[in-house]
Amino acid sequence: MPLDQYSPCPCGSGKKMKFCKCVEQPQDYEKLIRLIEGGQELAAMDRINQMLAKTPNAAWLLAIKGELALGMQELDSFKETAHRFLKLKPDNPLALIMKSLASSLDEEPVENAAHYLLDGLSESRESLPSLTLLAIELLLQSLMKADRLSLAGYWGEVQQMLQGDQRSDEPSVLQDQALNLITKVPTRLIDDPPGAAWKERLAEVVSLARIFSFSQAETKLRSILRDFPDQPGPLSQLLRAQLAQLNQSGAHTTACKLAEHLELTPNDRAYFSALSFELESEHPALQTEVIWRYAEIDSLERIMEAFAPLEHVEPIEGQVAAEIQNYYAVLVNDDVPARRVYTIFDAPVKAVAVADAAENTTDDAASRTIATAVATVVLFAKQTDKPARALLLGTRFPPHQRVVDQTLELLQLGSEIELSIEQGRRTYVEFLSRPKMAFPQREALTIEEAGKLLIDEFLGLPLKIFDGATPREAAEQERFRGQLAGLLCHLEGEQALIVPADCITDLYQQLGLERPATTVEITAGNIRITNIIDLDRLDLSQLSDAHLQGVLARAMSLGASRVFYHCSLAVRQRASLADNPQIQIAALSGLKMLTNQLSEKIDYCRELIERLQAVKASVGKVVVELVQLLVAAGRPQEAEQTMMNAAMANPEDPYLMSFMQYAMQQSGRGGMSAGPRGADTDELAHRLQQQSMQSEPSGGLVLPGQEGPAATGESKLWLPGS
Repeated sequence: MPLDQYSPCPCGSGKKMKFCKCVEQPQDYEKLIRLIEGGQELAAMDRINQMLAKTPNAAWLLAIKGELALGMQELDSFKETAHRFLKLKPDNPLALIMKSLASSLDEEPVENAAHYLLDGLSESRESLPSLTLLAIELLLQSLMKADRLSLAGYWGEVQQMLQGDQRSDEPSVLQDQALNLITKVPTRLIDDPPGAAWKERLAEVVSLARIFSFSQAETKLRSILRDFPDQPGPLSQLLRAQLAQLNQSGAHTTACKLAEHLELTPNDRAYFSALSFELESEHPALQTEVIWRYAEIDSLERIMEAFAPLEHVEPIEGQVAAEIQNYYAVLVNDDVPARRVYTIFDAPVKAVAVADAAENTTDDAASRTIATAVATVVLFAKQTDKPARALLLGTRFPPHQRVVDQTLELLQLGSEIELSIEQGRRTYVEFLSRPKMAFPQREALTIEEAGKLLIDEFLGLPLKIFDGATPREAAEQERFRGQLAGLLCHLEGEQALIVPADCITDLYQQLGLERPATTVEITAGNIRITNIIDLDRLDLSQLSDAHLQGVLARAMSLGASRVFYHCSLAVRQRASLADNPQIQIAALSGLKMLTNQLSEKIDYCRELIERLQAVKASVGKVVVELVQLLVAAGRPQEAEQTMMNAAMANPEDPYLMSFMQYAMQQSGRGGMSAGPRGADTDELAHRLQQQSMQSEPSGGLVLPGQEGPAATGESKLWLPGS
């Protein structure tokens, strides 16, 4: 079949083959395409190398070789080809995109990859190079590795725009619940006053931004700002240009200017203040005051014996213990793992006897005691060149000070060991997210309990941003009012904290601040949100069914867990949506993931399975999750029967059949009640109990003393075979 001369040239220039005239011998191109489409990649690569030896400046061959090498995972060959291609064709869109990919693969500074990517997009005309989405994905992954995801909002939006309806099955890194909501979308733009003298010049900036020429746009913006200093509209455009180019320090400086700009509304200033907290390297404005003691001890055994009878001290045990012991060894620059790690609570946490728990089944809230983590104590054994040592790590919080003092008295620390506390930094969010349990039955907190505790702890937590004062104390000082409003706006964006809808409003009221009204534009067919924080401020009861579904979908796409949770509740309460299978499945999926209570998770799983069966969708993963939850609830026989019933009702479900085969292989080790990989029922139940006790379902391992999720993207819920 002859080549279409009006198809894009393989060199990636964006021109048609007829006009590019890059391929001198079309039959050579046809042969290569047949080899590649026939699965003969090695033969195609050999042929390309032979042709390049004769015509080393053939751009179309370099383009095909680069894409082929990438597909074959020959990364060194790809990077060498990308460098050679760009040197030959410095304005070629595909060459620039390939160079961006190579920069990410080489772990160069993220600014380099963004620079090449923007230039490639800017040079593109009718269509984008095929590797564009992959280059954006690698750029976002690089930001995550560098712990700079706060810069990712612009590129996340570009990724979604280019994907359109062809969304990847893999979740975007921007769905990470640990990432503040304000950083997941491009920054707000401030409208200029009518008749602004710079209006025409700013229109040129907007045109340049639309074609990704942010470097040129920034040059023009700085010219405008020299003539009209500190104007909010141009400053907001500059902020977006700096973030597109991943200029963190510049973006932080610009956000601070906007946060202090008196011509902006208090709502706008609070937004830019919250954004400046996120953009500052290491987020010092969000830090708590750390309690950090690392010193010699006379006897590791003495401390272990002293801790053993204490009801508010719990050792970290089980399969996770080794990982945590290694974590703290790295923290103190030791090659040998810690011997023991303990979590210190502010109330007794020793497991009550089964009989006592059974007797105490009253729903009276007064009978419940909430225990929260106060500090972590890590013990290191004596080594040839090192004495026995203890590390105490926590956050300064006045209600905890008595327990901390008692722990230090018991430890009897000797000579202090000098060590940087940079690794021990804690943000206020990590403090609020630390482990919590309700007793006497060792349960997760209810949403209402979590909300009340968050209010008490947030108001009473000393923060560096207020010179060591608490938010309640800072509210009495005028100089802190702007920062306080910014901090509350930041808290609204912390969606992993699942609390009642009125909890944040209560905080505003107690601090003497008015929670900003939403600025959404609602029409019959659409709801337009210009300030992403308004997602958390919406009165869901006033939304139509269509608008509620739209907000639910937006919350799900952004990983806005608190909004998603309350939208899901609202969906469940509407009779008009009861027979909508798609929205009910989405709501049930969110609720079973985000609720704290084990019994509620089980109920939501059961109904979700029924809904999935009704639409003939796969139920395997939910069934396996339900089985694990039942084991965690101490109901192994019911778990086994549930699995057998599901297998008989869904004989063609591939996930379920795979799990059943695994379970049968394990039958010799104790049957279905035995945990995966040989773990016993108690161990599996403990793992799932720990999962259900988290006040938020954010990804990652919560390390004792870390008071928040570690920087990983893994789910806390471990499934067999995963």
